[in-house]
Amino acid sequence: MTGLNILVTGSEGFIGRHLCNSIIKQFPNSNIIGVGRQGKQTGNNHDYKYISCDLLDLNNIAKLPKNIDILIHLAGDGRPFVQPLEY
Repeated sequence: MTGLNILVTGSEGFIGRHLCNSIIKQFPNSNIIGVGRQGKQTGNNHDYKYISCDLLDLNNIAKLPKNIDILIHLAGDGRPFVQPLEY
């Protein structure tokens, strides 16, 4: 299993950070895309790209790549108040 595009939401959380590092080591030919709100990147690996965006803002969905083979959704919102989404 090589050459996959793997997107991990919540990549700056405890589990997401360790999972991304593990995927980088186990699948060195894959492209890992981390998504989070922090605005910082884990590690300096050429196979890892970080996208900073708030997934509750539907306008940010356009920032995400379209050609994803595997999506691992670990994002959660620990903020005390979240406004409901408007459709």
